[in-house]
Amino acid sequence: MHPIRIRAWRCLCGATAVVLATGCATGGGYARSVIAPGSVVTLHEPLRMPTGEARVYIQGGRPIAHGDINEFRPFCSFGLERKGGEALVDVIRPGRFDVVRRAHSWAAAAAARRNGVRVAANGTLALRGSFEGGGPERYTVYTELKLSALEQPQVDDLRCQYDRVDWIVRYPTLEEMQATLGGLATIRPAPGS
Repeated sequence: MHPIRIRAWRCLCGATAVVLATGCATGGGYARSVIAPGSVVTLHEPLRMPTGEARVYIQGGRPIAHGDINEFRPFCSFGLERKGGEALVDVIRPGRFDVVRRAHSWAAAAAARRNGVRVAANGTLALRGSFEGGGPERYTVYTELKLSALEQPQVDDLRCQYDRVDWIVRYPTLEEMQATLGGLATIRPAPGS
């Protein structure tokens, strides 16, 4: 095939993939989480933070070391944020956390051929790279809930995510998040959401 036709074909395929991925990322028929601000996350059991870490991971209804996570199955994590100069807490106590913001996002890891460098990029950039010879290896999709609790101000967020190897960007659902958290925590959607 002529080089100009090959480039035109790659551009057409690349543009189609970007449109499809953007449609999926913006809702394109795939259900977004019904968890809206005003929802409540209730932690039923204490969660011990790994030494020196600001995030504790949960998969299959139990805390799990980051290195033991199966990234292709949903997993969640509670994250801490330092407030002022105080040290991070070592245990998240049971309690109620109000959801003040929800965000959906995704990222792709593309393997660059030059110098064996691996490049992480957001969706559009990674898709472009995929048609230039690298190709996305997998996508991480996640739902992040920003949390607020006066009694535990360092508890910053609950993030649920998993990796995919196909082109479908589908965020973790409320049901998947609940199953992942098991009996450790529950999520009650805001009234009317």
